[in-house]
Amino acid sequence: MLTFLEIEFDQPMSPPTDSPPHVTGWFNPEKPRMISHADYDAARRTFRLALLLPPKKSAEFRLTGFRSADGVPVEPIKLNYRVTGEKRAAVDLTQTETEAKDPKLLALLETIRQKRGQLTSLAERVQTLTLSKEEGVFTHLDSKSAAFQWQSPDRFYGDASEMMSSAAAFRIGSNGQNWWHYAGQPGDEKLVVCPAKEMHTLNVSLCDPFELTRKAPEKAAADLGLRLVGMNKQGGSAGHLLQAWKVDLHGGSFVWGQLTRWRINAETCRPEEVATFHPIGVTRTRFHYDAVNEPLPMATFNVPKLEGVSPRPPEALDADYTKRFINLRDGSDGRMSVRWGKKGPTGTSSSGLN
Repeated sequence: MLTFLEIEFDQPMSPPTDSPPHVTGWFNPEKPRMISHADYDAARRTFRLALLLPPKKSAEFRLTGFRSADGVPVEPIKLNYRVTGEKRAAVDLTQTETEAKDPKLLALLETIRQKRGQLTSLAERVQTLTLSKEEGVFTHLDSKSAAFQWQSPDRFYGDASEMMSSAAAFRIGSNGQNWWHYAGQPGDEKLVVCPAKEMHTLNVSLCDPFELTRKAPEKAAADLGLRLVGMNKQGGSAGHLLQAWKVDLHGGSFVWGQLTRWRINAETCRPEEVATFHPIGVTRTRFHYDAVNEPLPMATFNVPKLEGVSPRPPEALDADYTKRFINLRDGSDGRMSVRWGKKGPTGTSSSGLN
């Protein structure tokens, strides 16, 4: 369902940053979608585009938006496609597996794992920039932020209030003895306190983009299909670039995919930015570290004392919901999640972000 298309021109062209190519009518589920990231090789005058193709479909589509280096627009390029099966990706899987076993990649992941193991505390601000586009042009920019803190071994804090559209406040924390959850609008607030021993599942991931606190480098690389892209300089610092593709099929015909690219600081081995390119735009998540391996104020992790708001116990468990869980993930893996809830044979009942 993911395939790559190369288009070669007979003259120098404007790069995608100046004149982004796109598929017309991309909202039609029977037509391909293009990932919002195109490569241009100026020496070969060649664009490389990533397309998502619905399975078992045949259709005509048009690519447009190309311009010459002089700014002259190119006539839309008409193409036909036919997908006969449901292959997950038209990518050389052997090549993907080889890249995930790259010794340089595995050595870098091992270094990242060791550096992460040296962390004892962390205070970070996470900024998410979401750029939405229509017909190849970015039309909307949304900026939101969240905050996370951690003090080894069992003190945690996450504030996703700004990320939430349905709540003026949404915070989760733990002082080691109790997990607590504060959420709501003025006049409709709640503060829930749960003993730590009664919180059954902790899905916590901070400053750990490849789950290396839980996985060996070989497994992390294989699970994600990681590829080491190279090095770049940004803001005066050097960084490693890594990337991975993900493609999903929904309802048998709707295809969604994305390219995730990580920039890891070459000195600290901490993530600086995670960029996600998908058919309707780009999301850039940037990490700002206020404190690393420094004692953090314990008041941050304690159950808050709020005027007019009394703590209440968590909802009782029953045959339908048998375990409580916490999600506290800062988005360094590409998906931020701050959520409080319970699970069981009936399913999941929860509130929060992602």
